[in-house]
Amino acid sequence: MDNYFNEFLGDDISTKEKNLPSWVSESNSSKEVYDQINKLKKTKQRYIQGHSLKSHFKKKSLFLISKEEAVKGIGTAPSIFRCTTYSKGLRTYLGEINDELINDVNIKISKKSKGLQNKSKAELKKTTQDCSKELTELKKKNCEEMYTILLSNMPLDIRQKLGLKNHP
Repeated sequence: MDNYFNEFLGDDISTKEKNLPSWVSESNSSKEVYDQINKLKKTKQRYIQGHSLKSHFKKKSLFLISKEEAVKGIGTAPSIFRCTTYSKGLRTYLGEINDELINDVNIKISKKSKGLQNKSKAELKKTTQDCSKELTELKKKNCEEMYTILLSNMPLDIRQKLGLKNHP
């Protein structure tokens, strides 16, 4: 039961360690940078989910992870992306994460907006005119049906007094 809650909350360390890339090691700062990138990825994905306008994504630093940002939280220099034994794997991983984030942004922006707010004035005008015509026709049809039902249910003597002898 504890395992389920830990996994649900994202605290299951054993699962994370099993899925670590080969370049990540506990003996150097690669694990810290790896964890920092994953933490930043979640933050950036929350930003992407919370914004839908194209103008919200003009500044790339709001949705992409930079090398400086990745090492800022752990207190090392950005040079680990080029001077260490694991730098190639780290650069590749950061590139993949940024590609995922760009893909998420493109998907978010490409979704067609729905609702009346996103229609043009001409579209709204035509829709309103069509709905008005349809409403008028339905009112007319409904009145004719009601009149027919009224006459068919009306007693014969009242129909005669009203002068409606020829109707059914």
